[in-house]
Amino acid sequence: MNGMSDQTNSGATVVSDADLALSAYHALDDLRYLDQVDRVLARHGDDVDVLYPDPAELADQGADLTVLYAAMQSGMSPAAFGSALAAGVDVSVLSRALSFGLDAGAVEELVLTYGAELGGHIANFVESKEDEAAYPDPVSRVLARLGE
Repeated sequence: MNGMSDQTNSGATVVSDADLALSAYHALDDLRYLDQVDRVLARHGDDVDVLYPDPAELADQGADLTVLYAAMQSGMSPAAFGSALAAGVDVSVLSRALSFGLDAGAVEELVLTYGAELGGHIANFVESKEDEAAYPDPVSRVLARLGE
């Protein structure tokens, strides 16, 4: 790849992971503002309120920006995402949970239901999914948890 999208012999466009991540970065950056006025003001250096941190900060904290943007396309609102982070949810754990199939549209309800405890619940969900991937057989999974 040459940094641009390439075309295969079939004519289908191939998009690299770097292209997807860059697109997700810019889309998440646009979605984090309360409205278009704040977005414009921020571009001119004004201090404005945002729904969640800058995508670069999220990536530094271990977030998968592509997963987060896909979740916003699948029902997680930017406000719900910001609420989850404000409730103390680790963004890297939330990214993993979403990649493991956590319903993106349920994040807002989860924040309302569990509040500050949500981070622990999501971490348990991720741990369970990782165990399931490592030990597909339920009996093996139980024995592994028991140290057998």
